Amino acid sequence: MHVDQVAALQRLGNKANMLPTWNFINLSGPICTNALDTFGVKLGLSLHYEATTRIVPKGGAVLLNHYSNIDALTGDIPDGLLPAFGNGVTLTQGKKEVSKQFRYSSRWAEDVGTVSMHFAVFRESFGIMMIVAHDPADLPEGSQVEAFYV
Repeated sequence: MHVDQVAALQRLGNKANMLPTWNFINLSGPICTNALDTFGVKLGLSLHYEATTRIVPKGGAVLLNHYSNIDALTGDIPDGLLPAFGNGVTLTQGKKEVSKQFRYSSRWAEDVGTVSMHFAVFRESFGIMMIVAHDPADLPEGSQVEAFYV
């Protein structure tokens, strides 16, 4: 998980000065990427059901995009993405809650219930944006991230 710090700083350019630390970890390896993608798909399907009370049928799809805290600090998260989701909600059990560890927010087409969009944040370290659709044709065109099919 070691990262070539010089290469990372060169890639970031002047944005590196905005970071609180230059200690990076590499999450782009195949094992970590596969685990994040699998978790993101499962979370997206679960949040879709929570929001719409509809199960994604076979042939549906989940579009994922991961964001790190570096993306947030350097402004590389698309403008308007985070404000569109608001503060979000967390898991609670009685008086216990985990908002400092996990928050999520969902938006969906209430009239149809076949497309939903979710954003989950984990310890302010990374976030996952998930777009879930019963029909892959409903996913945004020209997306530069991979869709996973049910």
